[in-house]
Amino acid sequence: MVDSTHDQAADAAIQASVKLIGDVSAHAVQDMTERMASLVAESATRYFNGDTKAALAAQAVLLKQMANHGVVVDDGASQS
Repeated sequence: MVDSTHDQAADAAIQASVKLIGDVSAHAVQDMTERMASLVAESATRYFNGDTKAALAAQAVLLKQMANHGVVVDDGASQS
């Protein structure tokens, strides 16, 4: 749904730009829009990859601390 809304907004922006600057530059505007979308996606990927690594590192530290203090976690998976 978000992609559809984004696509519609992008299309509307491109169409408005075409009316203002003419058909010759329409491809340049579309190319620039696609490049910007790509850069945003790449930036988001880097951001979330960094957060994921930090979360996994924090979880590893917590599990190690729990193991050192003899904490036993029963997740219900080892039922007989």
